[in-house]
Amino acid sequence: MNTETIERIREKILNRTIYYTKKYIAWRDRVFKRDRFTCLWCGRRGGKLNAHHIKRKYNFPRLIYKVTNGITLCKKCHDKVYKKEDRYVAFFRRLVRLGVRKRYGKSSRKNDEGSK
Repeated sequence: MNTETIERIREKILNRTIYYTKKYIAWRDRVFKRDRFTCLWCGRRGGKLNAHHIKRKYNFPRLIYKVTNGITLCKKCHDKVYKKEDRYVAFFRRLVRLGVRKRYGKSSRKNDEGSK
């Protein structure tokens, strides 16, 4: 077996062991809530969303359940980065930081109040 095949098998095993646990589902829900069920890349709200690990879960198992290591992506945006996660770490960290600032900063409160 080549290393790519071994890596794929390893990832499938890890995915099966965590995706259906209460802890993982709670992590996913917290990421979605923090991001307001909105893809932080394209801005699409609702629909088919993925709670994506910014740093790959099997390379960084300590970060699997850290909300700061998650980002909400729609299926289309998630498909763009699948298996290329390492290229997007800094970009996703920035998107998460900006998303949090928009929600809790003074300017976003003003916008939220104006839209009521």
